[in-house]
Order: sequence, then C-alpha cells, then structure tokens
Amino acid sequence: MNSAALYLFVYDDGANNQGKQMNNGSKIWADGNEGPATLIDGDKSTDCLTLGGAVIARDHLPEPRKSAATIKVGSRVYTAAEIDRLHQAK
Repeated sequence: MNSAALYLFVYDDGANNQGKQMNNGSKIWADGNEGPATLIDGDKSTDCLTLGGAVIARDHLPEPRKSAATIKVGSRVYTAAEIDRLHQAK
C-alpha cells in the first residue's frame, strides 16, 4: 500500500451556509486515509476503513440516495453538499 496520504478538501467561506452554493473561499483539509468512516444512507450504515473509501462507496449509490447520503468520521459528519465538494489534492 502506498504510504502517501490522500488529502481531500471542501470549500467553505466560513459562514453557516449548509446546503447552499459555496464560493471558492478557504479550504477545509481532511485526510482521505482518516478512518474509520461510516457511510450513512438513509437507515443503512456502511462501515468503511477510510474517508476516501466512504466517498467511493457513496459515489456508487444510485440517485437520489447518493444526494442524501452523509459520511461520519469521528465526530465530524460531512453532508451530501460537502461531500460533493471534496477533491483530492495533487
């Protein structure tokens, strides 16, 4: 396994704009290798080893389940809108 960390970020303008279109403000960095993570799909929960694995599992869900799913890592819960803005840093 590659020991290099996978980093993800979500745009956040610092305001409480959950569910609204964000501007390209400051970035919130998250380690894609952080885990364990739980994909929450309605009343179903799927345990994943990492945040990155949970994002991939969520990407395979059919709509509209994909747009309603959340991911929990520790005490942090990423909303569907936030997950859509996660990107791998190069």
